[in-house]
Amino acid sequence: MTTAELLRRVNRVEQGFGLNEKDRDAQRKKAKRAQSARIYIPECKDLSRREKCLQDPQRYMRTYHSRLFFRPFERVHDVLVETLIEIATHGGKQAVAAPRGIGKSEIIKKMIEWLMLAGLIRFPVPVCQTTLHANEIYNDIRESFEQNDLLYEDFPEVCHPIRSLNGAPQGARRQHVDNEPTRLVWKQTGFRLANIPEKYRAGIDYGGVRMEFRGLDAAIRGINRSGDRPDFVPVDDPETRESANSDSQIADRERAIDQDVSYLAGHGQRLGLAMITTIQNRKCISFKYVHEKSAWMGQRFGWVKDWPEEWGGPESDGKWHEYIRLRQADQFQGDRHGQNAIRYFLDNKGKLLRGGKLNSSYFEPDTLPDGTPLIHSAWQVIFNQIADTSFEAFSTEKQNDPPEEYSAEGTGITAPIVANRVSGLDQGQLPANAASITVGIDLGKYRCHWVAVAWWKGAGGCVIDYGVAEVTGTDTAIDNDASEPHIYRALLDWREMMLEKRYMDAAGAERKIDCVFVDSGTFTNAAYEFVRQVRAPFHACKGLANYRPRSQSTDKIRAGDNMHAAWQESQDLWLFDLNTDYWKNWVHERFLTPTFDEDNLLRRGGLSLYVPRGSQKHTSFAKHIVAEELVTEFREGKGSRTYWDVKHSNNHWLDALYYASAAGRYTGVDLLGQAEVKNLPRKVEVQAEAERKAKPKRTQHGRTNLQRRQGGWMQSIRRRR
Repeated sequence: MTTAELLRRVNRVEQGFGLNEKDRDAQRKKAKRAQSARIYIPECKDLSRREKCLQDPQRYMRTYHSRLFFRPFERVHDVLVETLIEIATHGGKQAVAAPRGIGKSEIIKKMIEWLMLAGLIRFPVPVCQTTLHANEIYNDIRESFEQNDLLYEDFPEVCHPIRSLNGAPQGARRQHVDNEPTRLVWKQTGFRLANIPEKYRAGIDYGGVRMEFRGLDAAIRGINRSGDRPDFVPVDDPETRESANSDSQIADRERAIDQDVSYLAGHGQRLGLAMITTIQNRKCISFKYVHEKSAWMGQRFGWVKDWPEEWGGPESDGKWHEYIRLRQADQFQGDRHGQNAIRYFLDNKGKLLRGGKLNSSYFEPDTLPDGTPLIHSAWQVIFNQIADTSFEAFSTEKQNDPPEEYSAEGTGITAPIVANRVSGLDQGQLPANAASITVGIDLGKYRCHWVAVAWWKGAGGCVIDYGVAEVTGTDTAIDNDASEPHIYRALLDWREMMLEKRYMDAAGAERKIDCVFVDSGTFTNAAYEFVRQVRAPFHACKGLANYRPRSQSTDKIRAGDNMHAAWQESQDLWLFDLNTDYWKNWVHERFLTPTFDEDNLLRRGGLSLYVPRGSQKHTSFAKHIVAEELVTEFREGKGSRTYWDVKHSNNHWLDALYYASAAGRYTGVDLLGQAEVKNLPRKVEVQAEAERKAKPKRTQHGRTNLQRRQGGWMQSIRRRR
């Protein structure tokens, strides 16, 4: 029914055709909404300009985005543009390494835009090092369609439906042209351009053209929108500095590109893959795709094509080395511009430039307040950068020719990896097959950090809760010994708080905590007294860097896997000694394991976190987890050594989590999953309790149960209720 027919029907109703006032009002409002949702497509203001720009992408960029593209296009820019057109038109793969700072990302953004408007692609999905970077490309293109006035004048069938939303994307559902729905989608995660009747088009049908984005730090597979699959994937700088130095992250991102990205197209459909990047080192993804993977037909461009004769390399003594020396000497004397070096350049310009060739000769002019020019050649800019940083830095960032490196290799664990290992469960919610719940608590003078984990067979774990127990009454004026009574009180308060928490399984049944390991390394007396008072499932533990394993169990030793329990006769408790190196690295390995398997189920052997709410993003927790990293360093003539690289001292949740992980092993959770853990049987608790009851009670003589150190260490404390 057209709008006019609807209005005529309303008029007939108002003349008395049997509807009451409420029904007539509803009909009038419906007609009004239909009329307000109708849009009228204006004519193209300059069809000739539009057609010329669609034939020439560089002209398009200079015309519609003149603020960004005011510099002349150099050879490297031509190659980028030609590569993107070739891949978009014919499919296939191409990797191009270009220098930093030449506008690679801007060209990628505007070329995606041009390729869509030229009708060469219909579903681009840019992929970047992170989702945040990919989102920047997507938002830039959305902003062009929504706010670029000149683009609006020449492409009204694309831009007008978007502007008509007036910032309210939900209005797209009712939008229509001549009663034909536009089916426009305009979301933060993806858009679909409007369907416009043929008479309002200027030769190309943009209806159904889509765009989404992805980061290599998130899921990429399965992009299918009503049968539409991606046909063009530009990969812009696929790695961060952190990931480019991590073997595990390099391997993970390489798999993502070779498997997830390369197979985004439907069966039998063409897919174009273009990687535009800068090489950071000789083992990174960019180096591999440019130099080692033949299918990607890699090309490498540096700012310098041929070095001048008077350079000769970093170990030579040509005239450019004298220029660098003069510039650095001037800067030491307080002249940041190096005017003696500038005069040297002008006096020797011919010799300095002889034999040199550049892929880009453009440079930004720079002058003193009096108008005196400081830069006379792009070569001067290049050697200024070498003087101010290093030849190695310039070779990496501007030449895509990084030097070979020998450095320590870590596991690749990072705070973003940990923070993004999210299980999908709410805080306190247990996985369906939870076998046990364990808690680790790391004691501190001012606060105690704790972590609760739900485990299932196969050593899969979900961090269901964590937090901090504040220690009141301590300050810098008192030492650790004097702090122990306050820590003891904080532990009692924390236990009361934990007793009030409710952890529910999938059936809605409440589950109790099976085991708690309490750190007794520094604040030994407070931990021991707390464990004696509350008993099972609380146990004292201590992490040992030089752990000595116990191969056999005895009456007073219970041997285990990288842990053992030793009966402390004088303290009336079992103390669990833990292999610190093993358990910390075990935690890191679990976080490096992907959260979900191919069936989208929580993976065995992986650790994940509950879904954060509000402003909580697991950021602080993740930083604690990666405060230390196990690295292996090779030194020529000395071989390899493995050690913990301590990045900062806030590792308290890491300690608490590895305590909870060891407690999980104690409850029977192992990577093998199906086999019953033979060591550390639960009857340790039963035996300890029986022995405690069999022993005669110690007389108190008016003093506390807390063990005293020589000379006395704390006054009597009564447990608060």
